[in-house]
Amino acid sequence: MSARTHTPHGGESIVWHIMGTLIAGPALYGLIGFGVDEIAGVSFGLPIGIVIGFVLSGYIIYIRYGREAAPGPDPNGEDPEHTHDDGYHRR
Repeated sequence: MSARTHTPHGGESIVWHIMGTLIAGPALYGLIGFGVDEIAGVSFGLPIGIVIGFVLSGYIIYIRYGREAAPGPDPNGEDPEHTHDDGYHRR
C-alpha cells in the first residue's frame, strides 16, 4: 500500500470541482447563447454566452474557494495582531 492515502474531500476533489465548473459554465451558457442565435437569427449569442459562462464560473469558484477568513483571535484567545514572530504575546 502506498504512503499516500486517498482523501475523498481533499485537494484533488477541489481541483476536479474547479475544472468541472470552468467547463460547465461556458458550455451551459454557450448552449443558451446558441439557442438565442437560432431563435432570434443573430450571430452574437454564442460568444456572449461563453464569456458570461466564464465570468460566472470564475465568480462561483471565487465565492467557494477564493476568499480567506478574516483574522481573529485563535482558539487560545490570543490576538494575531499582537503576537510577535517568536510566538510570545507582548503588550
